[in-house]
Amino acid sequence: MSKEYFNKTRVCKVDKYSAIFMKNKFLLLFSFFIPIHRIVAFKKIKFIVKSPYQYFRRKFALYISLSKYKDNICLDENGFADFNIEKFPGGKNILNKYTEIYKNTSNNGTRDIVDSKILFDDKDLVEFATREEILNPIGKYLGTAPTLHAMSMWRAKPRELSWGAPFFHMDSMDTKNIRLFIYLSDVDEGGGPVAYLPKKLSRKIIRKTGYLGGSFSDKHFFELVSPEQVLVKTGKAGTMFTLDSTSCFHLGSRCLDKERVVLHLSYASFHNKDDVKHYWQHYKNRKNDISLSSLSKFHISCN
Repeated sequence: MSKEYFNKTRVCKVDKYSAIFMKNKFLLLFSFFIPIHRIVAFKKIKFIVKSPYQYFRRKFALYISLSKYKDNICLDENGFADFNIEKFPGGKNILNKYTEIYKNTSNNGTRDIVDSKILFDDKDLVEFATREEILNPIGKYLGTAPTLHAMSMWRAKPRELSWGAPFFHMDSMDTKNIRLFIYLSDVDEGGGPVAYLPKKLSRKIIRKTGYLGGSFSDKHFFELVSPEQVLVKTGKAGTMFTLDSTSCFHLGSRCLDKERVVLHLSYASFHNKDDVKHYWQHYKNRKNDISLSSLSKFHISCN
């Protein structure tokens, strides 16, 4: 992304969302063992030990699915890939439906246009989000059958920066987590595009700073990397793409002159959290059903 863009948006302040770092006296000694991604991995091991059957069952399901279906889409090392929403059955209907909801929903003063529970109650949306054609490349990247972890629909307006997304940060919900974005509005540099730092550079920042969570100010972040190293994803309404938000520093919703609306789906592993909720009761964990679609619906862990 251009240096001029960040100069234009330097009015953004991050005091409320300051990043947390390891103390300097511990940094050299523990920086290899305690980066944020390793902390999450240690927690995940505990969950796997508690339910090893699900761990191996979901690995096997992915292996079977990948052997049956050949996909042309492949996520890169950053978890990034472009998808054509209109090539998926039901994709065009989902795009039209939620574009219409966005256009007919007045600004209620919050980032959420539609409550996440309403999204999960939309069977058409859940069926689209758990299509094998979408889950296969995501599962291949995650190394297991994906779980539909969360869904949301966000609106961001110019200069209204009241939460952490417009500042560089990294999520910590899993060792790998794929966020799938569907732009419902045209997004150029003035419309708050998703911007991210590639995984290798992000890991270098973690090791150098002892980053443990929270958001960077622009001043601090660009002392570590140059703006030209940041990648940006603009696109017309209907643009659909993925990103590993636990491996790449990223931001979005930094709108300059127009609002941005995005439908956001999140995929993680079954073992990303302890308090599993069997949200969709009619998709109970049937012993003989190991399709990725059914397994993805088996639990919703953060709603």
